[in-house]
Amino acid sequence: MLRDNVRQVLRRWGPLRLGRYALEAFALYLVFGLLRLMPLDAASALGGFLGRSFGSLLGVNRTARANLALALPGMGATAREKTLKGMWDNLGRTMAEYPHLRKFHDLKRFETPGLEKLLRMRDDGRAGLSLGAHLGNWELGPIVAAAHAMPVAVVYRAPNNPFTALMLDRARRAVAPHRMPKGQKGGMALLRYLREGGHVGMLVDQKLREGLRLKFFGHDAMTAAAPAQWALRWNLPIVMTHVTRTGGARFRITFEDLPLPEGGNTPENVARLAQAINDSLEAAIRLNPDQYLWLHDRWGGKRAK
Repeated sequence: MLRDNVRQVLRRWGPLRLGRYALEAFALYLVFGLLRLMPLDAASALGGFLGRSFGSLLGVNRTARANLALALPGMGATAREKTLKGMWDNLGRTMAEYPHLRKFHDLKRFETPGLEKLLRMRDDGRAGLSLGAHLGNWELGPIVAAAHAMPVAVVYRAPNNPFTALMLDRARRAVAPHRMPKGQKGGMALLRYLREGGHVGMLVDQKLREGLRLKFFGHDAMTAAAPAQWALRWNLPIVMTHVTRTGGARFRITFEDLPLPEGGNTPENVARLAQAINDSLEAAIRLNPDQYLWLHDRWGGKRAK
């Protein structure tokens, strides 16, 4: 049986890719192990230092710079570079905090303005959606919900490296007991979970190949229609969950209601609600652009003029 499994893996990825995946995962496991031995604040600070020091040297920083120039054209060159350095600091801290996610469960590191809106969704007897962006440490919202007796099933995109995916999935167990990968299988599980009255958390700011062409920072961006469709079809409440870093490994998680348009589940209302979701994300990002992950090609390669 083991020999058959090895053969299947080799046929799927090939020995070279499998070897690269194994080396990448070994390095990441080693780093995570070392970070786990450190106090949370020290690990977060080290991650921030590494992000600031080396992130700008990576080729993907060009994508981030172009996205930032497109989204915030009024920002000067000096401020833009400072914002990018802040982005790398936040990303480094977020990655270094993964091995310590369980330490956030006592909620001592959170401010939670608007928490009553989340609790109202918990108590209304219906399923619900918690939507956010890759802002601050975006993994932490479900921890606050679970601490208030509202477990949230998290939708995520698994890394291509299967060994890395396994490690991150284990880390996310501290965040949410139910985790659903993007794709057909995960989508079916998500719909079943909603029909059973569960609450689902999703990050809805990434680039899509399909969807609705709506505005995000004033430019066309393919936007997921599904959350708006589910909310209108089943009258589900939406709470926007914005996570921002207030300093070190401390955070503010802001909960905001997003009203559903009147008139039911029509194409016009789906577009209107999906645009409102984009607008909420944009407003939160504008307040803390240095904590947003500008690395995704959200606008399909469009560049500032």
